[in-house]
Amino acid sequence: MKRLILILTCFVIRVSAAEFAVFDVYVDAGAEHLAAYQLKISDSHAAVKILSIEGGEHTSFSSAPKFDPKAIQRDVIKLAAFSLDPAEKLPRGRVRVASLHVEIGPGMTPDWKAIAGAAGGPDGKKISAVVSVVQRKID
Repeated sequence: MKRLILILTCFVIRVSAAEFAVFDVYVDAGAEHLAAYQLKISDSHAAVKILSIEGGEHTSFSSAPKFDPKAIQRDVIKLAAFSLDPAEKLPRGRVRVASLHVEIGPGMTPDWKAIAGAAGGPDGKKISAVVSVVQRKID
């Protein structure tokens, strides 16, 4: 019985040491209108377990992006979304396109690497885009 209590106590300590956080994913297309994107995001430290993914702040990307539900348990995730909105309604510059809700392992810090596999404008032409992942400050 003492061994069972010890095992359960260790489990509770490990679980309670986990940290939950939200990381916002931004795409910056500069002066171009952003109509579509495909991103590859990875954590080289394997410190996180992705729990859920939500959409972005702009109405063109407010729905959660497409992703492989099985892949969110791994160190790499690919996100993709597109909008058929007219150019004047599409975002320009830096825009939050998604948020990752994650569990961070005890004593670990994620090291995010994010690249735009593809980004496109409303005319279907490829555009340059820079991707960044930033931890959200929660009060």
